[in-house]
Amino acid sequence: MGSVADGHRAGHGFAGLRKRYFRRAQYLAQDMDFRTYVSRFREVWNRDFPMYELRIADPGKLSNVPLHLLQDWRENQRQYDNRIEDFEEMERNGATPAELVSEIKRRTELITAPARLGMDFWIGQIHSGARRFFAVEDFPNPYPNNSHPIHGFTSYFHPAHRFLGIALQTDPRLISDFESLFEPMELEPIDLFPYGPGPNDYIDEAGGESEDDELEEDRDPGIESEADLQWYLPLYPGITEADIRRAAPGIARRMNEIYGSRTASARAQDLRRQGYTHLEIANRLGLTEQTVSAILRKSGL
Repeated sequence: MGSVADGHRAGHGFAGLRKRYFRRAQYLAQDMDFRTYVSRFREVWNRDFPMYELRIADPGKLSNVPLHLLQDWRENQRQYDNRIEDFEEMERNGATPAELVSEIKRRTELITAPARLGMDFWIGQIHSGARRFFAVEDFPNPYPNNSHPIHGFTSYFHPAHRFLGIALQTDPRLISDFESLFEPMELEPIDLFPYGPGPNDYIDEAGGESEDDELEEDRDPGIESEADLQWYLPLYPGITEADIRRAAPGIARRMNEIYGSRTASARAQDLRRQGYTHLEIANRLGLTEQTVSAILRKSGL
């Protein structure tokens, strides 16, 4: 069985992987095949979405999504949000079948609006560009939920998403600060959640202010807190012992935030507050009575 890389071999570890990404981006900016790809994309985009026409712009002023598209998409999402509650409220208020049909038609129009179709097309292009120019066999993607181990979805995250989103809006040769387009990579716990992240998770706000009223993803009604989810650590080829050591304190803190109320110590204290005796707590939690007494004495209970 192979050993974990020690972090000293070239190209290994999160820091080494990030360098490889932005060096690849530097090469692509001068590569004729990539520049032709970008140019052809803009031609197709401007033909299909003339209301969001792309012109070569200053890379330093760009987000990874065209801001005029982003603004319209947010408004579209706002109008479409909470549609089930809206229908229920309409029925409670005595809406007629014709009024309900009219509302369904309006929301269907929102689904097919240029802003929504444009955002889907844009994100799809980022994915296809990442697969083509940052092949997974050459560039692992350590970002959350890149390939969900249970539900199989692909997320909107990719280390090159900012570079690709900006390159599509400009002449890549105008980009000067490639390193800033690739965020530091970290090993962090990811939840096994039955719904994939949405475009809100994908959008990079570097080119504009984020809104306070972020849209909430649909959640399983049986999931009441983060502690109800399963968690895992994403691994990738070339991960090093140094990556793991650096991440360990943060992972421990995060897990304590999530599961702190479900540790044996926390549960013993909670049960004591509910009136359970030391022996009852010990029997319920599989602890010795002496251990329970020590926990409660330390906590002042």
